[in-house]
Amino acid sequence: IDLAPSEAMRLSQCVEALASCGFDVISLSGSSVGVRSVPGSLVPSGVEPLLRGVASSEDSDADLRSRLLDELAASMSCRAAVKMHHPLTQREMEELVAELFRSEQPYACPHGRPIVLKMEDRDLERRFGRSG
Repeated sequence: IDLAPSEAMRLSQCVEALASCGFDVISLSGSSVGVRSVPGSLVPSGVEPLLRGVASSEDSDADLRSRLLDELAASMSCRAAVKMHHPLTQREMEELVAELFRSEQPYACPHGRPIVLKMEDRDLERRFGRSG
């Protein structure tokens, strides 16, 4: 990953915190870093954005470690989530909705994306060409 010099320096200061969460990041030439390993729960497309976020953060090691663990938990949740077009039985759907509303934050996924949307009758009517 090619970083700005200041980001590469910051990332090198975070090597221990990163290692404690399962990352193996090494300095390469210039301000580039190599990633030899990442936690298995992390979605591959999330590695670079996560490390860029670490490189631009001013968190203490303890805060950084906590943030990384939160990110990894969110990544695990997304991997385990029911995906679009995955068929579910009526019972599975009911259990999923019941579990959702027992959760601490039922309106957004761990990454902050909305799960529940509110639509007014007029929105539905407009979508079905019934406005007027």
